[in-house]
Amino acid sequence: MRRSAERSRLSRDARRILRVLRHEWEMATSDLRAESKVTDRRAFTRALDELQAAMLVVPADVVYQPFTYIWTLAIGRFPDALTRRVNRQLALREIARCFLAGAGLTVRGELARVTGLSRVEAGLGNRALVREGYAVMKAPGAYMLAELERWDRTALPDGLSGTDAASAETVGPRAVTSAIRNRKMVGSKSWTLTSND
Repeated sequence: MRRSAERSRLSRDARRILRVLRHEWEMATSDLRAESKVTDRRAFTRALDELQAAMLVVPADVVYQPFTYIWTLAIGRFPDALTRRVNRQLALREIARCFLAGAGLTVRGELARVTGLSRVEAGLGNRALVREGYAVMKAPGAYMLAELERWDRTALPDGLSGTDAASAETVGPRAVTSAIRNRKMVGSKSWTLTSND
């Protein structure tokens, strides 16, 4: 996020926390709450969540006696990655790729809900993956890794076919992904995932 956009896109509490961290660079949670004068725990947590979602603030360390996080500016932790400009379409595609690589399947609205993107942006990212052949669209809003299309569908949960996106939403994406990961690949290569994969 550009500094000029912070005033319009960040809440007042988030801007207070950011101002303190820009002056002090890193602080423990309790000190940061006191210095920023955001004393309400819920408002403070919401403001920190907002700053983390914008990749402005990240936890740098955890102290266990007493337990606290040490917060710092993301630019200090990831200077190369955060100073390089990235095309928005490319960023949406890569966010969708990371999510789909982990989940294997996404249903309508899931990527938007998990990442905080709008549904339109999530759809743009998923459709870019379809264009490059990384994913297939099973139904409007439902996407699956292209490599999973080649798998045998016999190990899916009862009542769920590989092309039935409505069933995927009913059973849930985790059950479908788990079932897909536990079956064998069609063809000469066959394997199953273990807990170490």
